Amino acid sequence: MSAISETFSRLKAKGEGALIPFLTLGYPSIEETCELVLAMAEGGADLIELGVPFSDPVADGKTIQHCSQVALENGMTLRKGLELVRELRAKGLSIPIVLMGYANPFMAYGTEQLAVDAAQAGVNGLIVPDLPPQEAVQWKSVFSKKGIDMIFFLAPTTSQERMSKIVAASSGFIYCLSVAGVTGARENLASDLGGFISEVRQHTDTPLAVGFGLSKPEQIREVVGMADGAIVASALLQGLPDRPKNERGEYLKGFVHRLKEATLASK
Repeated sequence: MSAISETFSRLKAKGEGALIPFLTLGYPSIEETCELVLAMAEGGADLIELGVPFSDPVADGKTIQHCSQVALENGMTLRKGLELVRELRAKGLSIPIVLMGYANPFMAYGTEQLAVDAAQAGVNGLIVPDLPPQEAVQWKSVFSKKGIDMIFFLAPTTSQERMSKIVAASSGFIYCLSVAGVTGARENLASDLGGFISEVRQHTDTPLAVGFGLSKPEQIREVVGMADGAIVASALLQGLPDRPKNERGEYLKGFVHRLKEATLASK
């Protein structure tokens, strides 16, 4: 059982949903990344999703697009991101780490080499939003040999044929989009989200985590009542620039703590 699968299994046994906060590597600065990730873990994060900045983040809304641009201007690269993961492990971070990035930088790095280096650094999962399902099997073969789960997106508009391919290729958890569109905090969940999650359940026993648009404890509570986890990204990032550098860690810790409380005794 992978570290990600074990985490979901352990939480399920306790009646909890998984809280998965997101941070763009190198935002607001490369120097702050480790401190902010550790603060989120201290706040109660069950897994951490780290975004590898890319110049054309097609799945992301304006908040994460901005964060990616700032991170790139800061000199953030995939190689430096792996170094930060290694540093986080050296500092004692034990919860699973998932890298989210786009196919182009990963292919430029070399998938075989990335699998080796990511595993050595302490990466547990990989999300590639623009990876076509027909190529997923090859990627899964490469990364699964190093114990890294491949995690794929499912949207409410995903066809049955595509869903079957994605489910077959996925491990660790499946990233279910709360809406068809890009990332970004939203006021309300889609009214048909429950039906979508139920449909996916018919195809797989792999844990399901919902992301895109989640920002408030009441949304987290609703999501983990129907799925196995909740992913929060833009809402966490939006508040960082308005705070002094020495207060950002406590801000994220408190934000994550409030969201984590909403996952307790959810089942």
